[in-house]
Amino acid sequence: MHPPAEDNYGTDACSLLCIHSTPPVLVIATSDGNLYHCVVLNKGEDDDSLSEVSWTGTEASTQYDTLSETSLYVYERVELELSLTTVAVETDELIEDDFTCPIRLHTDPSTKDRYHCLHSAGVHAVVLPWLNRLQDFTESSSESLLEVGQQEAVVEHIICTKPLPSSPACPVMGLDIVDNHLLGTTLIILTAAMECLTVPLV
Repeated sequence: MHPPAEDNYGTDACSLLCIHSTPPVLVIATSDGNLYHCVVLNKGEDDDSLSEVSWTGTEASTQYDTLSETSLYVYERVELELSLTTVAVETDELIEDDFTCPIRLHTDPSTKDRYHCLHSAGVHAVVLPWLNRLQDFTESSSESLLEVGQQEAVVEHIICTKPLPSSPACPVMGLDIVDNHLLGTTLIILTAAMECLTVPLV
């Protein structure tokens, strides 16, 4: 993984998600609420040099077959806020929120640049606006790599089941996405009370 990190980006990874773009993007989730968006690239002779990495999308089917010839380049780290607030309601003092829980990642079949995070504090939606620009960069020379790097992920807390750090965890049991002519694209969420919530996705 590049750039190198002292803790190798943590040892508590709990979920992986591969986004089938060109080049592929691997999402790594950790139980402390961190998401790492990694671009999977074919490494060159000098693994420390980005200039030696092949960005060509036409060879993607053969490039990523051999794991020993690929590297993960961490594009960004996103930290999920598992509670809505870290301030005590009575005293307005900051609260140390060390809550951790496994995070499950789910693809969104309605669009490639969005996925969902399911955990004991609710559901987050994550949109990667830079994904299309990255793909355009690999397919043509008109897109600037600097413009791709200026965009960041957009995170939305869709359902919160743990509004305060002192609130008990109330896990979301499952989710699915349906797309039909009556409901449109809708997120269906199964709560711990075995109730179904529907959230329209724009």
